[in-house]
Amino acid sequence: MGNYPSNHQGRPALFSQHISRRRFLAMVAMAAAAAGLGTACMPPPPSPAVPERGRVKGSSHLAWAWKFSTDGAQDKIASVLAQNNMGIILKTHTGTEWMSTQDPSYHAVSGPLQVAVLAGYFEKYGVPFHTYCVVQGLDPQKEAEMCAQVIGSGSRSIFVDLEPYDGYYQGTPQSALAFGQEFRRRQPDGNLILCVEPRPWQVSRVPLAEFASFSQGIAPMCYWETFSSDENVRLFQEHGLPPGPDGITPEFLLDVCGSMFGGYGLPIQPIGQGASTNHDAWVHFVSHTYALGMGPVSVWRYGVAADHVWPLLKYCTPPDHSWEGNA
Repeated sequence: MGNYPSNHQGRPALFSQHISRRRFLAMVAMAAAAAGLGTACMPPPPSPAVPERGRVKGSSHLAWAWKFSTDGAQDKIASVLAQNNMGIILKTHTGTEWMSTQDPSYHAVSGPLQVAVLAGYFEKYGVPFHTYCVVQGLDPQKEAEMCAQVIGSGSRSIFVDLEPYDGYYQGTPQSALAFGQEFRRRQPDGNLILCVEPRPWQVSRVPLAEFASFSQGIAPMCYWETFSSDENVRLFQEHGLPPGPDGITPEFLLDVCGSMFGGYGLPIQPIGQGASTNHDAWVHFVSHTYALGMGPVSVWRYGVAADHVWPLLKYCTPPDHSWEGNA
């Protein structure tokens, strides 16, 4: 999948870099800061830069990747995520169109075969491979078939981005059930996770209950900076969810998620705002996620995430990793 420089062990050279004393001290300092979250964030024992595949199975937070042409080359993404014990959620398609119609990158997903190639590549370097798509509901049979093909080609799970905006879900509750029936016919045990908004006036515009009936988890978008506006504060108040004096905080959004989605009996795996440069906000986000019994978390998205996010999540390991799926 590309001619990358290799060391004598056959690994890309970027995976075999030595850690300098300055970098080591910086990592120790970051670990000390993360330790404020509790024992879940204590640094693990020293490990190779590239974990063995079995070692990280089911043990990582995740980072979303949209387009290779925008977020970065696959070898760079794999390197960063492997060194921070994280997995990837890579976009495969929108509706019935594979990502190669949107992403000019040579490695963009063009079908099940390319999914299998990418799954093998990331898993080889210890990066659990997950995927996501935008479901539109216009051709539920075909969309379900494509999602099933992605799972069958090596993705541990597929996250379904379910939003009510232009280019996103345009179907009905009936088409949602048709999608679920076909997906489950093809992949009875396939892991399917819902990606939804935590703003009640938006999530009410999609058939959440129907999708939840055949899903294994809910991944709400907790974008504390994007949602921080007077208009959103007003609308949350009108929907019986008044923010506190600090406004739209990570803790507030996580509490809303528990209130809105807890009744479905599914694991809640919150998505954090990667572009946030507020380190304390991320600490609060991860800490409150664990306090509510949620997690692991994911980062939207790799290409815009602040540098401080990766080491923080490396040391703040999820308390329960059973949802990760099979390799």
